[in-house]
Amino acid sequence: MELAKFNGERKQKHKELHSEKFCKKELLLAPINLAHIFETDVVIFRFQKLLIDNKSKAVARTLAESARFAAVNLLDLINNEIRATFKIKEDSLDIVLFDSVAGGAGYVSKLFDMDINNFLNSIKKQLSCHEKCNTGCRNCLCDYTNQSFWDIFERKSALEWINMF
Repeated sequence: MELAKFNGERKQKHKELHSEKFCKKELLLAPINLAHIFETDVVIFRFQKLLIDNKSKAVARTLAESARFAAVNLLDLINNEIRATFKIKEDSLDIVLFDSVAGGAGYVSKLFDMDINNFLNSIKKQLSCHEKCNTGCRNCLCDYTNQSFWDIFERKSALEWINMF
C-alpha cells in the first residue's frame, strides 16, 4: 500500500459532520489516510490462463466467490468464515481466499492439505447451479456477504472458463 503524499497543514473553516454548526477547530491535516492492516491466513490459487473478454472482472469475481463457497463446503464452515478476492495479471488470474478473522483461524491453510482436483471439482459443482440460473442465485453464488456483487456475477462464463482445467 502506498501512502498519499503529505501536503502539510492548512486552516479552513468547515462545518461539523451531520450539523450546520461550524467546527471549533480550523486546522486540517491533509491528506488523511484511512487504512487498516489486517493480518490473517491467506491462500492464493494462480491459474495460468488468461481471461480474455470484456467480462473478465465479472468472471474473476464469480470464480472467486465460487471458490469461497467451495472452500467453506469442503471445510464444513459457515459462509462468512472465509472471504475472497482476485487479481488479474498479464498472464494469470489469482484467486485469493483468506480467513475473515484478524489473526487467522487456520481455515484456508487447511486447503493446502486437500487435493487440488477435488477443490476444482467443488468449484465446478458450485457453478453448475441445479436451478440453472443465468448469472447467479441464492442456490449457487448469492448470500448476504456478497450482495454488492450480485449484479455482476457471470455464472455460465465462469463455469465455461473453469472447465478448461
